[in-house]
Amino acid sequence: MQVQYGRCTSDGSKRKYRYLKCSNYRRSGTHGCVNHWPILYEDVREFVIQCLKGKGKSIAFNFVSEVEQERENQFKAIQKQLQQWEEKKKSLVDLYLDQLIRKQEFEEKRNELEEQIHQLEEEILILGQKEYTHKKVENIRQAFEVLEEENEDLLQVFQTLLDEVVISPDGRIDIAYSFEKG
Repeated sequence: MQVQYGRCTSDGSKRKYRYLKCSNYRRSGTHGCVNHWPILYEDVREFVIQCLKGKGKSIAFNFVSEVEQERENQFKAIQKQLQQWEEKKKSLVDLYLDQLIRKQEFEEKRNELEEQIHQLEEEILILGQKEYTHKKVENIRQAFEVLEEENEDLLQVFQTLLDEVVISPDGRIDIAYSFEKG
């Protein structure tokens, strides 16, 4: 939570401070959180910006092509499996027509095959909907470009690039990035 505080200096001018205060401590006192020294908002903002710039330099956006390649490989493998299950279904009909299996066996196997085919079709549909990865990577790329303009309002950039920022009572800052796994 951001808190503002003003103080008059010895020369009569006002100095305003914006600092972060644990919202749990403000609501429930020492039972909810440990009170630590106030941390200036500007200091945290600068630290987060520097961490994001460092991550931006170390990150390679080549993973878009790798993700797309992986998705394409999965798509081809599932299509191949689907084709195999369709062939098995046709050969099952041939077995039944040649009277090599009974009707009950035929219906059981046909239901199993249709269930497998249905599952594979759902997987193909899910893989088709995963085109959002390219858009998400493009949003992250644009956010890193906007990050260079430090005087701008960076709320949208922070929402795009950060999942969570945790400030421990000892002052340690842990950052969870939205573009990193795990």
